[in-house]
Amino acid sequence: MKLSLILFFAFSLQLSASVLLGQQVSIRTGEASLKSVLEDLKEQTGTYFMYNEQDMDSSILVDLDMKDASLEETLEEICKQAPFTYEIIEDFVVFTKKAPTKLKKEVKQEKKELNGTVTDEDGNTLPGIRSSKRYNKWCCY
Repeated sequence: MKLSLILFFAFSLQLSASVLLGQQVSIRTGEASLKSVLEDLKEQTGTYFMYNEQDMDSSILVDLDMKDASLEETLEEICKQAPFTYEIIEDFVVFTKKAPTKLKKEVKQEKKELNGTVTDEDGNTLPGIRSSKRYNKWCCY
């Protein structure tokens, strides 16, 4: 019985998201602030949009020319032009700022082989220390 209820609710949430994203919209903005575009979409679809006010800077502009497009296509286009991603949580479209992409620098490491003896200040060999060729560093055991 519990499993049936869980499956029912999961299915109804999926159905809700597909109905929400399948709505048809027509919007032509020129360069407009993302906040005003979301307000226009709310008026057309009745969909509520959630976002962090601090992230929604008025300098973020999008240029849309969508005619009879699904809300999903429109949101995808917005996310291509603005540094945001979206997800559907219940009946809300939640916008979050995209994480900055990190550039990976390729670090070339030179392999050097070290040979020798580790001694203390008096010149005595330290017991338990030996060279590890596997890691090219000195290890303590």
